[in-house]
Amino acid sequence: MKPLHRYLASLAVAAALLTSARRGDAKEPTSAPASATALAAAAKAKAKQASVQYGLGNFSGALALYLEALKVLGHPALIFNVAQCYYALQRWQQAVFHYDHYLAEWSKHHGGQAAPNLAGVLRRIAKAKLAIKQQQMNKALSRPVIVRPTIVMKTPASNVARMQLSGIAQNGARVLIDGQLLGLTPVASAFELPPGKHRVRVEAAGCLPWQRDVMLQAGKATQIPVDLQRPRARSKGWLALTIATLALAAGAEAMAIVYWRLADEHIKGSAEHDSDRNLMITGHVLAASLAALSALPLVLYLRSGSEERARAIQAGAPAPTPLFSVAPLPGGFVAGGTVRF
Repeated sequence: MKPLHRYLASLAVAAALLTSARRGDAKEPTSAPASATALAAAAKAKAKQASVQYGLGNFSGALALYLEALKVLGHPALIFNVAQCYYALQRWQQAVFHYDHYLAEWSKHHGGQAAPNLAGVLRRIAKAKLAIKQQQMNKALSRPVIVRPTIVMKTPASNVARMQLSGIAQNGARVLIDGQLLGLTPVASAFELPPGKHRVRVEAAGCLPWQRDVMLQAGKATQIPVDLQRPRARSKGWLALTIATLALAAGAEAMAIVYWRLADEHIKGSAEHDSDRNLMITGHVLAASLAALSALPLVLYLRSGSEERARAIQAGAPAPTPLFSVAPLPGGFVAGGTVRF
């Protein structure tokens, strides 16, 4: 959605000239119409310069020129162009304000009619408001603050348990106690909690969730070491070795087939026939041995996936998708899915 430079700006100049003419009919001083005309012409020139700067991507320069023209003409088209510049500069608050101002002024100047670009303006207002909320959320999350428990302790200090977490190297990790978010790391002070059993959970980006049930005693400070671990991916080396071994087995079988065809071309019992037949048998044996050998790295690869799922379930995270996705088919058949890398 580009600025309504030419069409709406020309409307603004025409409106200014018409206003000046009406004031002249009211027998204002002869210098007043000439002054208004000069101001309108200067404002129109600045609007054209702003249009050029906007097209070149110089939104700051275009904004300054549009604001100067707006002081003289005050037409809704210039208000819209100002909003466009603020939107391009990602100054969302000012953009929303001027978009709303533009819609109100357009309706006011055109007898309550909706603006011709109403749908596009409303979409930009919605996007700008969403960006404002995102900035507010990012600003709140960027500050490592400790949120105190919502339970207010009015009991003596001897009846309050204290818990201190240690060993968390990641900043911005979420600390949840009994399912309630109590703060983000780094944690500068201890948590004050009621004595008894509590479930502590720490979540950090790129790490498996850490979770443990701890028993806190009244009047004592408990140190809880947290060990955040990154998920160990399934060992792709074993899978690559399996594929390489099967490829060698296929090559050996292809060699056996070649020598089998060559043996058929010679007379049975001849030296050439016997030599090709021996090579054929060697190829079959080698292919079978390599195929059997490929089972070992395949088993190790599958085992690494089982360990990964077990660690995820133990940490309270969703288990990875299974190695094979299975779906029933009509007739009692079953379809196997895709290997998960």
